[in-house]
Amino acid sequence: MSAIQKSVSTADTISAAEFSAAESVLAAIQSVQVEGAKKPDLQSMANPSSDAVGYVHGVSQTEQSRLLEQGELLRPVVYSAEIAKILESHSSRVVELGSGSGTNMVYVLSQYVGIRRYTAVDFNQDAYRGQLEKTFQNELSSKRLSLEQADIQQPCAEHLKGEAGTVFFTWVLEHLKEPKKGIQYAADCLQPGGCLIGFECDWHVAGIVTSDAQLNQQYAGFVQSFCAKQQGSGNPHYGQCFEQDVRESGLFTEIQSQKIQLESSMQFANMLLNILSGALLESKEEIEAYRQKLLDVFVSTHVEVTRIVAKK
Repeated sequence: MSAIQKSVSTADTISAAEFSAAESVLAAIQSVQVEGAKKPDLQSMANPSSDAVGYVHGVSQTEQSRLLEQGELLRPVVYSAEIAKILESHSSRVVELGSGSGTNMVYVLSQYVGIRRYTAVDFNQDAYRGQLEKTFQNELSSKRLSLEQADIQQPCAEHLKGEAGTVFFTWVLEHLKEPKKGIQYAADCLQPGGCLIGFECDWHVAGIVTSDAQLNQQYAGFVQSFCAKQQGSGNPHYGQCFEQDVRESGLFTEIQSQKIQLESSMQFANMLLNILSGALLESKEEIEAYRQKLLDVFVSTHVEVTRIVAKK
């Protein structure tokens, strides 16, 4: 069964021509060339130049609202019954890496009352601090929550070493030039027997499929431009490398990896377009024009997430 067949739940209602377009769109994402964007190269993405400038999340209100909406949409994927069980059993102290605007904190701190200490680590923490101090005033004053500004590609702070029962992150390593150092940082934070929970994605298989070949090609162009932009600071296809890097680190005794395919929906199509629009400001009008045409020709989405659960 192909990736598209797995992602289209109503394939019997799609014409042969539409299904052919669905089968080809993921290949188009990987092959199309657009002006000013090179085809992604995994080797170069793993070793970007030090002076390159790539895509990182902004701190504008629009971008933070988008991230909160995205977090709510992906919540059923991230907080499955299995992950809930881990958080409940290892939750005396949690360290979140790449905590950003607090999407995960909002949910975790309200749902898991057994968490006594939650440390939110982010490279850009000072930019978020003002809003987080308003949102989490009670948690901060009770010292249940603490905010740390740190680059997780640098050595772990001494006061965090060996402190966490759970280290948690969602879509963070893809933004790092040296993701293996992020894995080392996570392991250093963990107590013996503690759990790492991490989620990463792969933009090679982040597709919106339509019955219009021209729109499929246009979407592929957006993805290629996005990947070229992110190349300077990370690897938009890191979902391909995530499990291998964790295993090769030698830092964990038990490692479980799972590929999760998100259910096809217009909600996820809009989520992908919002990500692209937020990063490709120069293409924002084109992306919005594409969005307006999408409803009449939409077939499916294909989004794959890699989840790692590893025990130290």
